[in-house]
Amino acid sequence: CLKYKVVSTDDHLQEAPRTWLDRMSEKKWGDKVPQLRQNPDGTDSWYIYGEKPAQGGLGAVHGLMPDRRNPTHWADVPPKAYVPALRVKAMEEDGVDVHSFFGNIAGVAGNTFQVPEWPQEFREECIRTFNDFQIDAFAEPYPGRFITLEGGDGSVVIELVPRGRD
Repeated sequence: CLKYKVVSTDDHLQEAPRTWLDRMSEKKWGDKVPQLRQNPDGTDSWYIYGEKPAQGGLGAVHGLMPDRRNPTHWADVPPKAYVPALRVKAMEEDGVDVHSFFGNIAGVAGNTFQVPEWPQEFREECIRTFNDFQIDAFAEPYPGRFITLEGGDGSVVIELVPRGRD
């Protein structure tokens, strides 16, 4: 039985730069796969389905930034925002036993991927990829430290756990 003293219930999970590129078929989806790109002005942004989303940017990591601003270049994103072992170390330093979090790019319940003009198959694959990322990178290696929040697009139930292993 795990006993928690401090549970942080509103945390952001910053997806790593290759979260979707390493898990989705570039042959099938091409530049539509969510990915980091450099903008013409030299800043970095996520692009999804070949376009920069309206919210743009890299994600909300200002709580980890010394001056509480959001970064404009990936090199300025603190690794503890997306490297699981460093996130656990930061949690320990802050006295936090467990985090529940939602994705910066995937959004709450996968809302980033709820664009009806995108093919349903693409939306589902993006959501499954995010769900797999949070399980594989955070939940399984650090049992009891992270509460993963399922992503879904409202028109389909995407199973998060339990997930069968072959």
